[in-house]
Amino acid sequence: MNLKVINVNAAGWIALMYCIVCCFSTAGAQETLPGEGNMSLNSHMPIIDMKGKLWSVDDTISVYYYKGMVLYKLPYQIVSNDKFGNLIEETAYNYMVRERGAEVGFLFDTLNAVNATKVKVDSMLGNRLSPNLKFYSETNDSLVRTIQLSDGKGVEQVYVSKVLINESYNDSTYLYYSESLNNFAFSFSTTFDNLMKRKLYKIRLFYKQRYSEQYKMNLPEREFAFELKALPAIIPDELVRLFERYNSLIPGKK
Repeated sequence: MNLKVINVNAAGWIALMYCIVCCFSTAGAQETLPGEGNMSLNSHMPIIDMKGKLWSVDDTISVYYYKGMVLYKLPYQIVSNDKFGNLIEETAYNYMVRERGAEVGFLFDTLNAVNATKVKVDSMLGNRLSPNLKFYSETNDSLVRTIQLSDGKGVEQVYVSKVLINESYNDSTYLYYSESLNNFAFSFSTTFDNLMKRKLYKIRLFYKQRYSEQYKMNLPEREFAFELKALPAIIPDELVRLFERYNSLIPGKK
């Protein structure tokens, strides 16, 4: 994850407690052929420290397609201290390139790296782009509203939980669909895409404020959000050069 907030001590990471990890630590989307629209997967997950303070963990992965290849721009955080002991953080990026559908690719440490390391795609992406986002329960979620959005192409659905079976269950779920994003090669749910004949591109999971019996503390109101966003069709020159550098590492490719 791209940690936007890092000044929480180890004892404070109640954030990834049961009520969060159970459903949403596997947030991501599944790649589904044959779409080739450049896109980013954006996720926002609130975390709670031992004092009940709310922080956030945000991650954005950009995906580009070029001549049968795929490039993933993967952010990570570099954390250091200045001379006064204050934490300094900056975002850096790794870049993984592979053939479309291949199980292995090459990882470049920086945008200008000449050499790369051969890696397994699943190991590298982990749960950041996975098919395991659990946002719907057929037996416990009830559809209460469907709204046609003002653009005429989008739809919003609202579900509520019938019973909060345990602390992992959110109170309501908002799903957003769009016809204009059907060229995306990723999906949160092909079942929902096919049902609505639109791409499910955004998921919002809302928790009302509640008391946690497990942690003996009040948990504040919070929202998890996962969204697929379109990127420009024209790929930046520096990424095209990285695609070409990848080609030079593959025997027989030009």
